[in-house]
Amino acid sequence: MEQLSEGLQYFGTCLRFLDRHIAYHDIKAYLQDALDQLLLAHDMNFHVDTRTFLANYFRLVKKGTHTVFREYDYVVLTNHNRISFLSSIRKSYQSFRHQDVTADEFFSLLRLLCPDFPRFLVTRAFKTIRTEETESQHCAFDQLLTALAFHVYFEKFVSSLFSKLSTRVEDISTPPADSCSNQCCSVGTQTVITEPLSPSLDHPSDGMFETEKFKQAISDLCADQGCASPSQYLVCSCALRFFKEPIVNIYHFFKALIGERTLWTETGLDRICVDD
Repeated sequence: MEQLSEGLQYFGTCLRFLDRHIAYHDIKAYLQDALDQLLLAHDMNFHVDTRTFLANYFRLVKKGTHTVFREYDYVVLTNHNRISFLSSIRKSYQSFRHQDVTADEFFSLLRLLCPDFPRFLVTRAFKTIRTEETESQHCAFDQLLTALAFHVYFEKFVSSLFSKLSTRVEDISTPPADSCSNQCCSVGTQTVITEPLSPSLDHPSDGMFETEKFKQAISDLCADQGCASPSQYLVCSCALRFFKEPIVNIYHFFKALIGERTLWTETGLDRICVDD
């Protein structure tokens, strides 16, 4: 009986380890998508071999080429998917690395790899690397890709920060005239309006916030363990640089984070976003 008890205890430990392993590597998410794709393939071709299909699916996942031509929801399904997609952009457009492109040109290139890639992420990336000293509508492709990598990988962090900084509440009976271009959600009888989906590249006050509000937002985000974000040390050390200014340009804060090599090594994006 004692041996049986020890065996069951060991088996339970193995199961808990397996559960953690499955959760850590997002295996359930991949299995669900693989089954969905398999059913779709069966609808299109009755002679699909299940074992071959699943083996090929996970071979592509391991290789990192599985996100190309997939919908954006799949691109951001897991961190591995985000990294794989960003790596695919770099590999696909290697010849553009040292060329200047406009935001629209860059967006068009992304849409060739992901048909529903959201424009607002390109807008955020462009604003992050663009400086006030230049009126040029062009940016270096490599720099734009680096900024995009930040906004794709840390999309939840950035959106949460924008929400804490710029969310305002208005009566639902008087919606803003441009509400169709904003991200909205209903809260009782009120509507919360957050950052526009496609803000103008030239809006003079876009991204400018009072320092005290910025401090509070950073403090709240660092306390929110549920929000995937850069390390607290990096966030706080970069944020401190702006605490003495009366007004903070949030895109300058993003640019400061992007300039930290540690950010890329922590995420595994250093091979994409750090110059050789």
